[in-house]
Amino acid sequence: MPINANNPVSPSLPPSINLHLLKECNARCRFCFATFRNVQGRLAFDQVCELISRLREAGGEKLTFAGGEPTLHPDIGPLLEHAKSLGFVTCVVTNGARLEQLLDSHAGVLDWVGLSVDSASDEVEEALGRGRPGYVAKASRLAARCHEVGVRVKLNTVVTSLNADEDMSPLVELIAPERWKVLQ
Repeated sequence: MPINANNPVSPSLPPSINLHLLKECNARCRFCFATFRNVQGRLAFDQVCELISRLREAGGEKLTFAGGEPTLHPDIGPLLEHAKSLGFVTCVVTNGARLEQLLDSHAGVLDWVGLSVDSASDEVEEALGRGRPGYVAKASRLAARCHEVGVRVKLNTVVTSLNADEDMSPLVELIAPERWKVLQ
């Protein structure tokens, strides 16, 4: 059944919604499920705003922008503004590609950042296709910046054979997330 906030028999949405804005990404993670091979293009800005409005009207409370890499979307800031203006708790799940710029311009409308970090080792990150040398240090700096500007941090880690035996405790303590999502 299509979402229709004007239809009283329409089921309520779960309170937390992931919106995959685009399929483009700057990483090539070997385990990525969000490839969207059959998806052509993306919705126009006005269409995404309408979708966000309908999601809120239908009972959505938290809106997580995902991808691909959502910080690569040219309108991520204005989309966050729109979602926040409707009363959504906002979140971006990111590998940090353009997070610094987003924090500079839109930290006031961003409640959560989900940082994707799978290892404390740049070599493992590179082998997984997630990052290049310096990825772990950059993620740590971005987490610190989030804490400074009042954006809550969640850590997202995909466990694979390359990192399954790794003790990430020192990195987790450094990043100091409020939540840690561990995925297989």
